[in-house]
Amino acid sequence: MSSKDLQQPVKARPEPTANQMALCAYSTRELAQIRGVSDRAIREQAKAESWRSRPRKGRGGGHEWLVSSMPANSSARLAITQATAAAHVPTLPGEQAVIPDWANSIGLARYRLAHELRQAVKRNPKKLKADVLEGFLAAYHAGLLLPELRERLGDVSMQTLYRWDKQLREAGDDYRALADRRGKWDKGGAQGLGQIGPDAEQTLLQC
Repeated sequence: MSSKDLQQPVKARPEPTANQMALCAYSTRELAQIRGVSDRAIREQAKAESWRSRPRKGRGGGHEWLVSSMPANSSARLAITQATAAAHVPTLPGEQAVIPDWANSIGLARYRLAHELRQAVKRNPKKLKADVLEGFLAAYHAGLLLPELRERLGDVSMQTLYRWDKQLREAGDDYRALADRRGKWDKGGAQGLGQIGPDAEQTLLQC
């Protein structure tokens, strides 16, 4: 696989309607679970992208972030859209296993890293792809780029990123294709939403 594959179109997946998206809102903790990052990372992104919030009814009060206020290219919104679409995708043969929390969060972290790399290539169309990719990984390994993902995933080789990108495309950009398979948990059980927690799971199903 070559680096130019990173610019190939991604197979379209079902996406929530505008009305559905407008009704969706998530707490900081729910977003952190969905994306596999820290609560602090969510709060910092919310401030940087000027998300709007509303009072959270019940469940301890507080506030929740409105998905409709997130930029269209926000990594948080992309992750929510992907998780929501995955929640409504019919179970396919060979996809009968419930994804444990730890494996699900790793899959989401890998998904985000692969998408951030794609965006880096798109943002630098005049540069050699090899230079963009090397610069991206150098900044990532130095902790200057996406430190919360490096804390979870550790160092990642370019070959590994190519493999993850290929797996995503072959799976229709379904992040579950990147869930960690260690422990052979994927050999049985009913398909679930990654066990991200009952509150977050119910929110996803209602979107």
